[in-house]
Amino acid sequence: MMTAFRCLQIKGGHSPGERPLYLIDRQPFAWSLTTWLGVYDLAFAIAIHWDVAIRRALEVPILRHYHDQLLKKGVLGYPWERLWDDYRLSVAMGVYVATAYCRRGVNARAMPYWMPKLKRALTACDDLDCSALW
Repeated sequence: MMTAFRCLQIKGGHSPGERPLYLIDRQPFAWSLTTWLGVYDLAFAIAIHWDVAIRRALEVPILRHYHDQLLKKGVLGYPWERLWDDYRLSVAMGVYVATAYCRRGVNARAMPYWMPKLKRALTACDDLDCSALW
């Protein structure tokens, strides 16, 4: 089981006639299989792993592009406002993930890695007014 996905770990092309590569990643928490939104993977990558200034500059253009691609591929009934709210909810879920890793038996080895991610997730929640969703 891969517990941390990094883009540099996956290499491969998509040539005509090749089968696509599918990656299925999930957090090792019971709730992660029952509470999931399509935009969650973007929220997890952008809000938790990216530097705050980079996130602030790029998240909306990336999400707009993602939404445009969904529409181009035939997704119906998923307006931008709904995707934006789903993204914000997914950012809030990222706080749970980072917290769960930080508190796992107070794992000293995990703290230096996950504490900055928790701080970024909390900052994103504040920036995006995620608490307005509940």
